[in-house]
Amino acid sequence: MTAEILLILLKEMGLFCMADSKDYQDWYYKAAIDLKSAKTLFHAEAEEDNIDYSISSFNCQQCIEKYLKGFILKNTDNLLTGHDLSFLCKKASNIDVFFRKFRDDCKFVDNFYVETRYPASFIIVKKHEAEDCLKIAAKIADFVLSYEKVLTSKLKGKLTKQDIEDMENAQNQAE
Repeated sequence: MTAEILLILLKEMGLFCMADSKDYQDWYYKAAIDLKSAKTLFHAEAEEDNIDYSISSFNCQQCIEKYLKGFILKNTDNLLTGHDLSFLCKKASNIDVFFRKFRDDCKFVDNFYVETRYPASFIIVKKHEAEDCLKIAAKIADFVLSYEKVLTSKLKGKLTKQDIEDMENAQNQAE
């Protein structure tokens, strides 16, 4: 029996689970770490007068991917596979149309996934592009977390004026 067949049988029997968590909060946690890493790497790259900011930009892509996957998982109980931010943003837009405002941003950051990691598609990411990636990642993170906070407060019957203001601020930043 080949390893592939064994894996299929184990999955069908429910004895094998994917490494990806089905808890949306795990996705948000890892996304926050990616954003923090992206900021740290950006500052390290800047201190060295680096001409290539590809590593911090890649971490921004990872941050956005995980926030979008977590958001979709939370709202649909469906963990999507893949790394295409444009696709994930479209799926998130099916849950809340406000995500349409992030389509161009996601398309931009998509450029820094594969291209930044392999020499065959080698690109040099300029400082201003990395800064844009950081702004976009922070903007999407703020929106997702504000959305989560408002939804949770509303479900608990404890929606405050501050919750609504935070959500409005996140929406205004996205525009």
